[in-house]
Amino acid sequence: MATTPTSNPIPSEAPPDLKFNAGKIDEFVTSQGWTYTDRFGVKRYTIEGMNYLAQQTMNAFGYVTLTGVTFTTGATITNPNEVLFNPADSSYYKWTGSFASGGKAVPANSTPESSGGVGAGKWLSVGDTTALSALNAYKALLASSTGTQNIGTSGGVNLSDKLSDFVSITDYKNLVVAGDWTAAIQAAFNTGKVVYDSGLTTYKTTAIINTKGQPFVGKLNIQLARTTIPSATVSLEYSKPNNSYLRGIYVQSAYDLCEMMRIKSLGFNTVLHYCYFDNNGSTDSAGTISQLIMNCSTAGLNLVINTQNSVAHNNGTVAQVVGVADSYDNVIGYSVVDEPGSSGMSLASQETLISTLRGLTKKKLYSVDFAWRLNTWTKPWSYNYDVFLVDSYSMYYASGTLSDRVNKDLGKLRTDLGACMKMTGAAKVIPCFQAFAEPTSSPVEGISGTYCFDIPQIVQASTAFGKAGNGNFACFVWDASFPSNVSNSPDLQGIIKAVVSHADTGEVYKTEPIIFGGVNSVYQRSVSEAIEIAGQKDAENTVDGWQGGGAYPVKLMTGASETPTKTTTASINISGIGFRRTFSRYVTKKPALKFVSAFGVFENYGATITGTAALNLYTTPDGGYNQNLVYSGGVTAGTPFRLSSQTTNTWDGVGEDLVISIALSSNTDALENYRRFVYGLFVSTNW
Repeated sequence: MATTPTSNPIPSEAPPDLKFNAGKIDEFVTSQGWTYTDRFGVKRYTIEGMNYLAQQTMNAFGYVTLTGVTFTTGATITNPNEVLFNPADSSYYKWTGSFASGGKAVPANSTPESSGGVGAGKWLSVGDTTALSALNAYKALLASSTGTQNIGTSGGVNLSDKLSDFVSITDYKNLVVAGDWTAAIQAAFNTGKVVYDSGLTTYKTTAIINTKGQPFVGKLNIQLARTTIPSATVSLEYSKPNNSYLRGIYVQSAYDLCEMMRIKSLGFNTVLHYCYFDNNGSTDSAGTISQLIMNCSTAGLNLVINTQNSVAHNNGTVAQVVGVADSYDNVIGYSVVDEPGSSGMSLASQETLISTLRGLTKKKLYSVDFAWRLNTWTKPWSYNYDVFLVDSYSMYYASGTLSDRVNKDLGKLRTDLGACMKMTGAAKVIPCFQAFAEPTSSPVEGISGTYCFDIPQIVQASTAFGKAGNGNFACFVWDASFPSNVSNSPDLQGIIKAVVSHADTGEVYKTEPIIFGGVNSVYQRSVSEAIEIAGQKDAENTVDGWQGGGAYPVKLMTGASETPTKTTTASINISGIGFRRTFSRYVTKKPALKFVSAFGVFENYGATITGTAALNLYTTPDGGYNQNLVYSGGVTAGTPFRLSSQTTNTWDGVGEDLVISIALSSNTDALENYRRFVYGLFVSTNW
């Protein structure tokens, strides 16, 4: 047995049982260290470590093994329970004779026989050569062609049987043709066994590879050399999806294992798949939902399956789609419908689709849309989606610096995210940013115009929007006909890296929306939130001037007499912040962060305004006594307004509250009752 080393003790967490993994036998047998780390990151004992265990056994029986000394080096024994190692026969000896005053002296290069003899009252062997002989014999057995059959595993079978659960890509190297490993890799996965690889070889592939859904062990390096996809080399170690966040990408038709590995390697954990395998000719036409699921499972990806138009794309009915997919653990939900509000789908139709899926699955239901082209004072979406993605993208602007154009985008993005947070019930709302570019010869400006195709603008705006999810995000798109997308553009791929990294920095992006009011038969949102956040004057302070007043959240309706909230005018039904002076301010208890964006309407139900009207925004640090003007813009009765303004140039607004004001230029336009209104959405953000 080996003597105890003087440093590098075996870690306490190292398990004392003997377990093996494929590809580690030689390290177990030949390593001079005490432990090795198997393929799964677990520390195991080597042969040398087993020797150490024998020494520890001596200690367990009450013997004290002397460190660093042997019969060869010489030693002094001072206690009856001390044992000394004899390298000549690989045994430990205990001295049972008498001790001189200085202890039992053992000269260097001695043996038990030469330093006192062996027997009663002399040296007594307490550890013969049996253990080491067995280990040496076992070592020889391991080196034989049948060695693995003699190693037990924790599962109760021998290592040879255990290894039969694994297969190596190189086991099929006879199938390699002209450096193309496609057939070899496919053959390995066809076995259904766990595929392992050392990661020392990069395998060229020229065609789609499908799996049985099994994981792989080690590292796979794949060089894609297909004409239908961008050339790329992918290196990936298998891991299950990190479900702390949703980090998804929309995919139209791609289902190949190699492409799913590329997606995983960029930082995604979820594929939101349309399952339109027939959309790009013959490239992915052999794809099926079940094969997609298995390839994603091997790549370590979750899936959200689109059920819209499933029959039209040869996937069967919604019930058949769920029947195929629902039993797989990595299928985490279903997309009910894309952009239902923007496409004009009724609430009743949405509820029917949701109800159908609720009857088929317990997994989460998804939708995606944006508010920029919709009215925030309507109800375009069901409140019964579980997850709602906000697909707000950069727009084309004919002029302005890059900074100007990005700032315009950010106003839109903030409005869309805040609106969806307030207009989708209890759904988890997640930003879905633009990650594609398609140049257009005749681009059109405006909210219904052309999406941006300037990649620097897209990168800046999408990065900020993606970070607003604080770790949760989705993006559009992996494939489809766009000349630039995540699969082929390093710049667009860089957005993913930046957004993923942001979640670990501790920086939190805040989005604080309020929404209220509406008019007539159009859906009206409650003003209860606006009332709840309304600031109040200090009733005992009659000296300092409170800047609020003349404004309050109200609902104006037709009544028998003229009062602040009733009018004799027929068919009046409007709610929002009511204003009744030439200069009225609604002081809130809502934090005004660095930016305020808004999408609303100014309405006048009194006499025609003779002068001009302006919407002013302020921030206040003390509940309305002191205020700082941050935005002023003209408004016209009955016409929607949009705005986005930085609240201050010197700090981020934390600790200050928002003030909304209507200012009329003519004193003659003052009214006794609430007849001027603002309703819609105001969003405060720090991004």
